[in-house]
Amino acid sequence: MKKTKDKTSGAVKGKAKTGGTKGATRNSNRREVEQSRSKGSIKAFFIALLRLLKLVLLLGVVAAVGYFGREYWLYWTGKPVSNVVVQGDFNYVPRQQIEQEITAAIDAGFLALDLDAIGVELKHNPWVDRVAVQRRWPSTLVVTVVEHKPIARWNQDSVLNHRGEVIVLDSHNRMLNALQALPQLTGAGGMAEAVMDRYQALMQVFGAQGLTMTELHCDSTGSWKMTLSDKVVTVGRDRLMEKVEHFLLVYQKQLKGQWQRVDAIDLRYETGVAVSWLEGQQGGETKKKK
Repeated sequence: MKKTKDKTSGAVKGKAKTGGTKGATRNSNRREVEQSRSKGSIKAFFIALLRLLKLVLLLGVVAAVGYFGREYWLYWTGKPVSNVVVQGDFNYVPRQQIEQEITAAIDAGFLALDLDAIGVELKHNPWVDRVAVQRRWPSTLVVTVVEHKPIARWNQDSVLNHRGEVIVLDSHNRMLNALQALPQLTGAGGMAEAVMDRYQALMQVFGAQGLTMTELHCDSTGSWKMTLSDKVVTVGRDRLMEKVEHFLLVYQKQLKGQWQRVDAIDLRYETGVAVSWLEGQQGGETKKKK
């Protein structure tokens, strides 16, 4: 019986020791978990702090850029234009006049200047066709001006460019006398473009024959008359180009050799042309059958 007690006692003691070891293990695991959580919290805190510092730094950079950018912008918007370069061929308006008009139109700093407004101001000059205004760093204004190219005089105090656009000049314009050598075109209001188109088409066919047209007129009824190498040619209201072609055939065959004797020509005939001769020269009518 004694031995049995001893064994029992021993078994009880063995169980007691095993339970103590498990408890120590659980305590150790709990401390490790707590330490891990503590380290994770510290790491998260530093990460959050680093992000906050980055955000503060970024906001500081943005604020600095905004401040210095504003100061830079205010400096250049208020900086005056130091030089004006005017480019273009000036035949009808003095370059000095254009320069003066540009100077008068400059009403702001280099960057704040309204370039379109300068172009509009310059185009008030009747001779200015196109304008390009550009900034050249750091404070130069480059202005390119293209003048109208007058092709013919129009009515009394105007000229036409190659597009048939009317350039209205006042009676005191200094260029009016210089433009007297241009062909004279006349017509009713609103007919400028149509008359210019006809003029350019006629000049091609007459030029090929060595003839020069100095005047072209279209009245309110649509009737055409021209001065061709000092000879008045009456065409009438219809079939302008067809009648001109008929006239050129007669000119080549019969009139070219005696052109100096001709006074006037009338193309208002279905079957030919009528020729009026200078006084004392050959008379009669020259016809070309259709």
